[in-house]
Amino acid sequence: MRVLNVTGGISSNAGEQTAHRLKHYFPNCDITCGIFESSNPSFEKFAAERDIDTVFFGPSITDRFEKISLLPGIGYPRAAGHALMDLGEYDLIHVYGGPLFHGPVGAMYAATSRCSMITRFNGYVPLPDTQPKRSIVKTVVRWMLTSDGIVFNSNAQKQDIIDTYDVCDASNMRVIPPGVNQTKFGPVGDTTKLSNKVNVDDSTTVIGSVITPRPVKRLDRAFDIIGTLSESYDVTYVILGGSSHLREYRQLAAEKGVDKHIYWGGYIEQDELATWYSLFDMTILTSEWESFGMSLTESYLCETPCVAFDVGGMSDQIVNGETGYLVEPYDTNSFVTALERLVTDPEQRAEFGIRGREYVQKRFTLERVSSQYSDLISSVTSDNR
Repeated sequence: MRVLNVTGGISSNAGEQTAHRLKHYFPNCDITCGIFESSNPSFEKFAAERDIDTVFFGPSITDRFEKISLLPGIGYPRAAGHALMDLGEYDLIHVYGGPLFHGPVGAMYAATSRCSMITRFNGYVPLPDTQPKRSIVKTVVRWMLTSDGIVFNSNAQKQDIIDTYDVCDASNMRVIPPGVNQTKFGPVGDTTKLSNKVNVDDSTTVIGSVITPRPVKRLDRAFDIIGTLSESYDVTYVILGGSSHLREYRQLAAEKGVDKHIYWGGYIEQDELATWYSLFDMTILTSEWESFGMSLTESYLCETPCVAFDVGGMSDQIVNGETGYLVEPYDTNSFVTALERLVTDPEQRAEFGIRGREYVQKRFTLERVSSQYSDLISSVTSDNR
């Protein structure tokens, strides 16, 4: 089977995971990844190692989209040209996230190849404030919801789309979490080198977040939480991940007076993450919305418990009071209380971590996800024969 995976730009934090995941979604298939960015040498390398071809279309939208309009970028005409050159080339189109911007391109390929299309909603599609933009977004998303197969990361994300877009027939919808590569994550016993690097000892509570820092992650709330917690405990907050927003968040941390409690680790290679998760006493996520938090799944495989605001797919990943804590959005005081329970009870931390690892192994492995995708592909392709 020949599969075209249409996606937006792939961050440096997610390149290897994305390539590895696609290979599990479509084993024994010839995969081409059509990407809406100008280039991505890192992802291209990881893809080539897994025999995945890459085509770079260019940007899908203008850089100032959120400020001015829905003006398309150069990627659209290039994608159209590619579709016309490869007329009938593919057996299945897979839109991987960004259905608003990349879904119509996937639909164009599905039409020219006369094949089935699966649209995966990797994140939420927030409705704009202005009515013209809102109408456009609703029209495009409703169009994408007519795909042969729709995949959501979590049950909460699926229900949100059903409610927002008044979906009457959800028979083409499935919840299939992203899946995590278990070979990359597990408890690491000796974290001495990292402890020295971060300058922490056994008396320090290390709280971590592995994210791409950007507004939706709401680091401002994380800073407030760490600020309050540090009044009573020796706390170091480790932030791993890179983005163009780092400078402004460093400045905000200084303004809130918590910069002395923060260690900025930047981008970390996936092979090194298990040691970091093992260094953390707990992992936190303070996002405004989140369809699925990969850092929580990875953290649990390293037996590190998690605390997050109860938004989106967090309730699929954290069993409140058994593997970690879900906190009412956006109650920072209750978040601090949840962390204090774990800070003061190392036995509970250990129990939550072990239960979390067992929970992930039953639900979120790539092998389980691959089986779910196989069933979906068989269903949509047989329906269109």
